Amino acid sequence: MKTTIIIIMLIASSLTAQEWDNQKWEKLELYANNEKLESVNRTILDLKCVENGDCYAVGTFKSLFLEVFKYDDSNKNWNRVYDGNWDPFSTPEEQWPDIIAQPRDAKIKDETTIFIYYQNDAIFNFYDWSENKYDTIQYSPNYSTRNLDLNSDGYGIADPGNNFITTTDFWKTYKVIELDFPSTAFENPVKIFEKRYMIADYYNGICFFLSSFNGEDWERFPVGDFYPNNIFFMDKEIGFVTGGINNAGDSRDDVIYKTTDGGSSWYEVLNQYNQPASWGIYDVSFVGNKYGVATSKVGKIYTTIDGGENWEYSELNQVDKTIFLSTTESSGNKFFVLNANQGILSYDATLLGITSVPFFKYKELTAYPNPFVNSIDIESDAVTTGEYKIKIYDVNSELVYEDVRFISGELKLNLELSTGAYFLLLEGEDYYYKKIIRE
Repeated sequence: MKTTIIIIMLIASSLTAQEWDNQKWEKLELYANNEKLESVNRTILDLKCVENGDCYAVGTFKSLFLEVFKYDDSNKNWNRVYDGNWDPFSTPEEQWPDIIAQPRDAKIKDETTIFIYYQNDAIFNFYDWSENKYDTIQYSPNYSTRNLDLNSDGYGIADPGNNFITTTDFWKTYKVIELDFPSTAFENPVKIFEKRYMIADYYNGICFFLSSFNGEDWERFPVGDFYPNNIFFMDKEIGFVTGGINNAGDSRDDVIYKTTDGGSSWYEVLNQYNQPASWGIYDVSFVGNKYGVATSKVGKIYTTIDGGENWEYSELNQVDKTIFLSTTESSGNKFFVLNANQGILSYDATLLGITSVPFFKYKELTAYPNPFVNSIDIESDAVTTGEYKIKIYDVNSELVYEDVRFISGELKLNLELSTGAYFLLLEGEDYYYKKIIRE
């Protein structure tokens, strides 16, 4: 038997607030299908999602062999698409290859290509895993690269120690830059934003922000009294430098500084002691201009919902807490925390402050027509019969309707909505959602 539910709805005032719920982080099981691919001694170096929702992750096994994983958004599964040219499934461990070169880091360029640089060699590699082709660049001076950034336009900057290397064409050509500014940093965070080169330097207890549009003429601005670990810019004006303030032994307080004028001036938005053996805030990323994540040790996390003005500290129960560093990536509408030897956590920011349980537990409904004008039909044959809370939110995470109904068949909604996008959720025995568009 089919039951028709008709809801006449007007836009209401906000009934809920946007907020993080760190229990909603999903642990991505890249290695779950085979015990030989368990995450021990595996580290994910980079992760990127593409427009269709698929994602790619590149990492190393035993700090040596590169692996590439692909997330298929159509079936919600991860599969390994490149295994370092050897087969751990059928090869005894004692016969695995000897160490040749140790990748320090890798960046995903596009859906087939990764960019690799190494711990002990002055080499950049582009590797196309779809065709198994390498393009190797040996650079001079002969220092191994410590930090590197590369954007989709081919602009890059690398810190090999004592100087910097810049490129505008994916390292086909490059320039060696020697700066006149004094520095006592062991290694410098570097970043490319559009076609602007950025460096966070350290001298005499002070972090400095360096900026150049041509790689030759640099401006230098003081940031704060801390050691820098990373740089993140969300647009031309708003950016962050993260790091730590030294205290007893090797421990550092967690620190984040923010700029709203492109780096000319900075102010402190976080300074917190986070137990011994921390190295300060190591990484930060944002989705849009409100939601951000910052990491230091594995299992420790800071989040913001106001563009990085205020940060909330909490611990993640999905992974073991260790003193090893964890990093964060943002791609599309998703955050990822890359945890040393523990895999990846994911958080979909699309429904931040909306969902009642982790987003990956929601099943997608079928709705037609969509976009709609006055009414929309929801195919609910696949919905488990029972009592559900029906909720609709706008794109600002404001709850505009809430009701409780018993559903056992077709769900038809007659809606008086303003033009725009909305999220329809059914929450009860199971969880369902659909993004609907009012024309």
